[in-house]
Amino acid sequence: MRKFIKFSVFLLVAFSSLLIGCSKNYEVGDRGPGGGIIFYVSKAGFTVEGYGTAHYLEAAPADMGRFKWSRRGTSIGGTGTGIGRGRNNTDRILAKVPDAPAAKACKDYRGGGKTDWFLPSEDELKELYRQRNLVLGFENDYYWYSSSSGNPHDQQSLSFSEGNRYGYDKDTTLRVRAVRAF
Repeated sequence: MRKFIKFSVFLLVAFSSLLIGCSKNYEVGDRGPGGGIIFYVSKAGFTVEGYGTAHYLEAAPADMGRFKWSRRGTSIGGTGTGIGRGRNNTDRILAKVPDAPAAKACKDYRGGGKTDWFLPSEDELKELYRQRNLVLGFENDYYWYSSSSGNPHDQQSLSFSEGNRYGYDKDTTLRVRAVRAF
């Protein structure tokens, strides 16, 4: 009986160590599980609206290209600007306009075999701008984000040359970088 208890304790300790070893703690600048770069870390976690809690934001290693945001005359409601809103925003855009080019390019991205990429919210893209020297590969150009302006014709973007917001027609082609939360 004593050998059984010792063996059981040994298995419990070994199994616990294995579980702890599986959960990696990432830092800003680390390579993420999707093959991109971690650009935001929240030890406490943040809510990914409609999907649960996450602790990290990872950016794809390169731009998806240049895409239109959507069709002129399309109004998307219910999007948010905060950290954790980009995935839900992307879902809302694609529910209204299934072929919205910027959101679709991010949603269709499969970096690292992951299927949960999205067009970042305004605050997620601002954080990515702040970490652009770690993530790399950005152009001094304008990038779309998923937080809708509510205007059926114009949409806001973020300049990666100085970090300011600018409005453009939704059918203008601007750069897009996919991100994911986990």
